[in-house]
Amino acid sequence: MSCFIHKDIESKSKCPICQNELCESCEKFCDEYGACPNCLNSQVVSMLENTNRGIIYSIFSLICSGLFLILYLVDLLRGTMQKNFIIIGAILVSIILPVSIILLVHTIKKKKEYKSFLNENKIEK
Repeated sequence: MSCFIHKDIESKSKCPICQNELCESCEKFCDEYGACPNCLNSQVVSMLENTNRGIIYSIFSLICSGLFLILYLVDLLRGTMQKNFIIIGAILVSIILPVSIILLVHTIKKKKEYKSFLNENKIEK
């Protein structure tokens, strides 16, 4: 049998995920990453799509918490807000805004890592 990526090279083992035949070079890659180049690229592409959704959710959360902060400050300045809501609002804003920013930054960093990995490990057929 021949390697499913390098057709002209004899296979030495199989990928633990897809069971495709692997040559010695692909086997080393598989030993290092736990999957053949094809499976690993598929997994990274899937994770990249998930980070795109994560960025959208983080931006949405950031916008909502920002709008809440604006409405909270307007009511606070008007003096129409009850004391209970002042305390609850302060707690929510102090938690939601920083968490949204941290999640957004983390997700963007992960997206860059995944893109970098895909660029470094292109499959040569």
